[in-house]
Amino acid sequence: MNYQIFALSKDGSVAVDFGEDRGRSVVWVGDDWKTKIFLNTLKKNGEDGLSWAFSITKDKSLISGWAEDDSSSYGQNDIKAVIWSGKNWTKITNLGTLRKDNSGSSNAYSLSDDGTIVGGVAADDNDQQRAVIWSGKNWTTKTDLGTLKKDNSGNAYVRYLTADGAVAGGQARDDNYQDRAIIWSGKNWAIKTDLGTLKKDNSGDSKVTVISALGGIAGGQAKDDNYDQRAVIWSGKNWSTKTDLGTLRANNGGNSIVNALSAIGGIAGGQARNDNYDDSAVIWSGKNWATKTDLGTLRKDNSGNSSVLALTSDGMIAGGWAVDDNWESKAILWKIKYPEPEFVPEAPVPVKPEPKPQPKPVVVAKIDVENTKLSMARLGNDAIGVTSLQSQILQRLQQSRYLKQGEVGYGVRQDMAKQKGETTASVGLGLSYGVGYGITAGVNFDKSLSRQLPKSYKTDGNTGLGIFANWKGDNWFVETTAAWQKDKVKVERPLLANTEAGSNKTTMKGSAVSLTTGYDFGNVSVYSSLRHRQVSRDAYVEKNAEFAASFAKLSYKDTALALGVDTTFPLTEQLNLLASAEIEQQLNNNAPTYAVSMPAVGSFSKTAKIRKTRGRVQAGLSYDVSPKFMVSFTPYYESTAFGYNGWGTSLQLKGVF
Repeated sequence: MNYQIFALSKDGSVAVDFGEDRGRSVVWVGDDWKTKIFLNTLKKNGEDGLSWAFSITKDKSLISGWAEDDSSSYGQNDIKAVIWSGKNWTKITNLGTLRKDNSGSSNAYSLSDDGTIVGGVAADDNDQQRAVIWSGKNWTTKTDLGTLKKDNSGNAYVRYLTADGAVAGGQARDDNYQDRAIIWSGKNWAIKTDLGTLKKDNSGDSKVTVISALGGIAGGQAKDDNYDQRAVIWSGKNWSTKTDLGTLRANNGGNSIVNALSAIGGIAGGQARNDNYDDSAVIWSGKNWATKTDLGTLRKDNSGNSSVLALTSDGMIAGGWAVDDNWESKAILWKIKYPEPEFVPEAPVPVKPEPKPQPKPVVVAKIDVENTKLSMARLGNDAIGVTSLQSQILQRLQQSRYLKQGEVGYGVRQDMAKQKGETTASVGLGLSYGVGYGITAGVNFDKSLSRQLPKSYKTDGNTGLGIFANWKGDNWFVETTAAWQKDKVKVERPLLANTEAGSNKTTMKGSAVSLTTGYDFGNVSVYSSLRHRQVSRDAYVEKNAEFAASFAKLSYKDTALALGVDTTFPLTEQLNLLASAEIEQQLNNNAPTYAVSMPAVGSFSKTAKIRKTRGRVQAGLSYDVSPKFMVSFTPYYESTAFGYNGWGTSLQLKGVF
């Protein structure tokens, strides 16, 4: 599966790539960035054919590129310049061509910041590919920018526009049949400036691939006297200063290209040949773009090919592609820290620069976008699983008993609960007192001895407190309980290939109340119980990650009605069989939603599916060691509100004095 990021929004929150597995460009954005939004084509079935996006407006409402339609020329499907707009970019506008009948192919390479001006290429009636500007209402005004030939014939294209769309850069044919880097500027883009090449006689081919926001700096590629294609920056008055950015080879030889610039043009991104004859993603920064930073690939040994295709306005985030260990091209984001502020030169690099201190290295962090999304999804599953375990703790804290007037009761229990592969072992202490008139009051404490939480969660200590007050008559009984629990946890993102293990500490809290009424038929009791519980995890922001994720507060509330039966059957004078079963039905629910956002990548959310009907059965034995002391062991099986099937055991020692 091959993906490449071709465009980033100015702030890096929206990325557009081309996915070879589907043939249509993909937009990553929205509340659920795990889901890709495919950009439709102009075919009757918009999911058929190819589309390719190249540019995004500042407000992220418009995307430009090309899409296949149902027409054809020379035995191939035509492609048309298009604008995608509307919700999820589902509206598609065909910009047409320069032909009278609007046939042939075209491409919308670049958008002004506000989207009112579009630059690209379109076929004309002479079967030439012409540089074109679409402007006016619904982009219906088409301006043929012409070429560098005296008769204005030949091929040309616009590759990039300034922020206001007043300056366009690209390539145009000249009278020597060379394809030259060109800037169109002035009123109606009528002024043409041939930027030339890096050859001494200024001959050969060149092209502009990108322009700074205000238009003072242009980047691209130009031929030199060694017939290499070199990354070049044109700057200064009328873009007359040419700076050869070089390559990553020790001898500075070979090919390179600039594909992207920061807004003010002081940072350039692209691709350059290295000593392994790989073409590697590179950032040129610092004074006169003299600092070269090899961004590498997604392979463990950093070998293979990669390229920067897009930069955010500040140059801090680069998007593009890189091969992984399977030699597949993967969409990639690099986060870059520069040791010095961005610098834009006013003059060319001096021939003999003054000695200067060794600059601090540029720091680069890179992530595999797809694996980062997968890591976030797994962490979401873990968050929901831990929320379910917190509910179990609250349930343990709501146990109660009955005592005669003046009796003091104590109880020690050891519980083990297991669900979805995670195990919690805990110890609890209960104290109670027989008040009289059938009333018993008490308190429960709970402390986890060990918690086999998901690998992404580690506990820093948890405590729980529960209280109860009961009344029992000859047959009827009423029970009221309340419980509180708090757990400090360290959450660490699952580490997948080329992702970051961002982590931080946060707090999980829970509370629960219940009201139970029932009737005792001797050895059998039936009851109904109204229950409310809530569990939350505080919001937090990751540490130890360049692409630090922000996690919203997670909150779960549930109100349910339970019906159950408890039985006690004497087997001997001291040994009893204990059995119970209950069914619980949800009355009201606020399901927990796991939500996370990450700079330049987007956001992801997942809402847990809550099982409305759940149940629990248990059976065990109790042994009366003496009239005032007993021990019991009870295994149980349950279906939880979160859809997990779990089991556990409870060992209890109870006494009175």
